[in-house]
Amino acid sequence: MKAFLIEDDPAVAESVKLAIELMSHDSTCIHRASGTDAESIVMEQRPDIVLLDIGLPGEDGISVLRRIRARSDVPVIIISGRTAPSDVVRGLQAGADDYLKKPFHAMEFMARIDAVIRRANGHDGRSPQLGVAV
Repeated sequence: MKAFLIEDDPAVAESVKLAIELMSHDSTCIHRASGTDAESIVMEQRPDIVLLDIGLPGEDGISVLRRIRARSDVPVIIISGRTAPSDVVRGLQAGADDYLKKPFHAMEFMARIDAVIRRANGHDGRSPQLGVAV
């Protein structure tokens, strides 16, 4: 799996990258601290998923999401410290596939990534990657 992470907090970015790279031996994470070149990275690198903070410096994540959506249907999960219901609704209405509030547990984070990718690929049932039984 190839993930594209847009996150300005270095500690969060490192934690997310580590979780993704531990998902499987062939998982990688492209990281940027802003969404400046987000749509070109999505088009050139073809990630399986985009993980997007909405509290970015300069252009906010919702604007970045709209630019990505204008060119791609790549699955997007917003990861944000903004927890108000209006923020969640705004992110989902802008085109996000899921919205995960910070702080989050690594197992839930990985399960959500797996579920969103699975749905995007048209698969049903339990994830073969994680094998997490509930």
